Amino acid sequence: MNESNPLSSGPPEEPPGSHPAGSGSPVVSSFLAEFRSSPIPDPDTLGRYEAVCPGAAKEILDRWKEQQQHRHRIEAELVRAEVEKSQRNASALTIGRICALLVIVVMVGASILMLQIDSVVAKIIAALLDASLILGLADMFIFSRRRTASAFSTPAGKAAPKNRRSK
Repeated sequence: MNESNPLSSGPPEEPPGSHPAGSGSPVVSSFLAEFRSSPIPDPDTLGRYEAVCPGAAKEILDRWKEQQQHRHRIEAELVRAEVEKSQRNASALTIGRICALLVIVVMVGASILMLQIDSVVAKIIAALLDASLILGLADMFIFSRRRTASAFSTPAGKAAPKNRRSK
């Protein structure tokens, strides 16, 4: 009654003679799987390609060599670009430090000159210059390392990992 009711439980009815060697004998099947991780075929497969199409094995190996050389060129260019980027960042950082030093020297000099003037306004301006210098230096030493570390260590668009201290 499986034919009339597709939802019925139980094995489907088999047409007569469907089992090999008579009814009730088990059906044995096997499956062979092969896994390789090489980009080129194994020697047996290369031999079969060569038998079907003469010169195919050489062509496959030549294409593989070309691809390998291309990959090496690309990797060398990426390494060279990273080195250049690192050198540019180091140069920019050095220039930034030199400019910051010049600004500090100018601000300290202006503050000293303002303190030489016998005016209350000049002394207030000198105090403001000194305060801005101290706050700028504090900002640089306290927060600069965090900004620099997060800017250089994470790719664009990704959040920097949180710094967790082990106990």
